[in-house]
Amino acid sequence: MAKKKNGFKFPRVDKKIVLVLLFLLFFNVLIAVLCSSFLQNFWFFADKSIAYILSNLFFFEGALVFAVGAFVASGLSIFRIESPSSLYASPEGHVEYLRESRKKQFKFGIVLVAIGAILIGSSIAIGALLI
Repeated sequence: MAKKKNGFKFPRVDKKIVLVLLFLLFFNVLIAVLCSSFLQNFWFFADKSIAYILSNLFFFEGALVFAVGAFVASGLSIFRIESPSSLYASPEGHVEYLRESRKKQFKFGIVLVAIGAILIGSSIAIGALLI
């Protein structure tokens, strides 16, 4: 019999990651192009190009998504109110339920960290190539 490996597998949400990234890219480009004259009135974007505004938007969103993903993956967001029906379950079943929910939470956090890292990387690429 072949021995089963219990290594980490990247979750099967590749399509979701691509869709979220495409939506964020489209949304940021739309904001940078349509609202550039409005954003240039703020001190942070004063007299800056559209590429500079786009690069900063990618960085801000990427840092926020990365931080939320790290928070979720760390398990600090696991605090929740248990329903009374789950309190009467057997301890073994409850522990297994918590273990499975923690695995799902960790995988979702890693996906968010990956999306944030891609947004930060695209910010750096735009900054290096277009500014």
